[in-house]
Amino acid sequence: MDNKYDHLNLAISFSDLVRTTLGPRGMNKMIIDEANNSMIMTNDGANIINSVKGGHPIMELFKSLAKSQEEAIGDGTTTATILAGQLLQNALTLLNKGLHPTTIINGYNLAKIESMKFLEKSKEPGDKEKIIKTAFGTKLTSDIITHLTKLVLKVKDYENLQVFKMNNSNPLESELFLGTIFEGFTLNDRMKSEVTGKIAVLDFPVSMKYDNFQITSADELKKAQNLDSNYKKEIADKLKSLDIGCVFYTDTTPEFETFLTDYGITGVVVNRRDNIDAICNAVKATSVASVDQIDERHTGNGHVKYKKGKTGLIYVDGEIETLVIKGSTNQVLDEIMRALDDVISLLRHELDMVIGAGAIEIEVANHLREFAKQVGGKEQLAIEKYCEAVESIPLILAENCGLDAIEVLTTLKTLHSSGQKDMGVDIGIGISNARERCIFEPVLIKIHAINSATNVANLILKLDKILLGNGETKK
Repeated sequence: MDNKYDHLNLAISFSDLVRTTLGPRGMNKMIIDEANNSMIMTNDGANIINSVKGGHPIMELFKSLAKSQEEAIGDGTTTATILAGQLLQNALTLLNKGLHPTTIINGYNLAKIESMKFLEKSKEPGDKEKIIKTAFGTKLTSDIITHLTKLVLKVKDYENLQVFKMNNSNPLESELFLGTIFEGFTLNDRMKSEVTGKIAVLDFPVSMKYDNFQITSADELKKAQNLDSNYKKEIADKLKSLDIGCVFYTDTTPEFETFLTDYGITGVVVNRRDNIDAICNAVKATSVASVDQIDERHTGNGHVKYKKGKTGLIYVDGEIETLVIKGSTNQVLDEIMRALDDVISLLRHELDMVIGAGAIEIEVANHLREFAKQVGGKEQLAIEKYCEAVESIPLILAENCGLDAIEVLTTLKTLHSSGQKDMGVDIGIGISNARERCIFEPVLIKIHAINSATNVANLILKLDKILLGNGETKK
């Protein structure tokens, strides 16, 4: 028998993919990438949703939800996904009782706007350390979180912060480096491995392209080779005349290296375009696009160190900041990076915060219940179901901690009704004061999650059938 609400049930099942990952005791998912023959274990909501093989339009909506939350805020993907699913689950109850989808959508929109207003009124000035630790949650071990928190707190510019991963290393040896680090190399061991002085950055080939010549004989080939050699020497001569100590460039040949070595200039080959930009920022140089542009105006000053190993590492001291993240394996590194990306993304936004551990959700739901009475009509029923969806966050937090979730939620609602607004879910004893435990979350996470989750839920509620097109579109 065809069920006209199949698409709602499907959406709810997609939302349930991340239900058990929420909170400090959330479970991990094992994601197997058959194409790359790799496997990761994570409880990061965005990573889980985006890694699932999809193609179904409902799944794509949830992927868009995850992407929107991740790109806009950097965290809260799991909350947004769960909330969207709970809104649909509760809407299904109302639909089965005969309430029209438009009425539910209207009620949900009223609740969304009122929730966002309430969150804005409830926010308080943020504490960076509290937000960092809450954002890390239990994605990493406590000692790694403590160490990374100290490093992140030292960062002055989160917008331009660089991150460099270093495998086969102790995570507790991660460090904040003032400058930039990247993989690069020199071809000549006679070059100095450490240089302090003037620096030039070349963003053009140091070899001439032979396809620019019409070569039909050995003499013409010899002439082209001489022109190429003179071209390399011209570049080296210009660098020498400016007293350059180190030059960065994107391609090289042994002959050019020899010219540089004879002049006492260290040459470093840069493999990636973004490294060129980072070097320029670090040493206050300007990359040049031709030999004619090599002059005093475009040079910088700094300290460069080359560490030879399995992969050469180039350290360029400067004013930009680089977090050097170390890990024993690629899997550990990737998990640290996913957690760190969330934290850094949050710190690039306004840091006003609200109480965490599910406490703010109880407050929002209590406020909405009073608001629903003022609205009245059939929309009141939808708003009350919206309250239940919001309360599902502390409920699932308790559930994932192995607590009696119903008892915890009931007690929390009673405590909040009596004015104890800071009481939240505690993984140890069930309920305690979240403020005293320093559990806070950026208000932007909550606002964006409520907004995007409601929009996706309403979009799905607006559907009554999914049709497979024939590939033809009328204009």
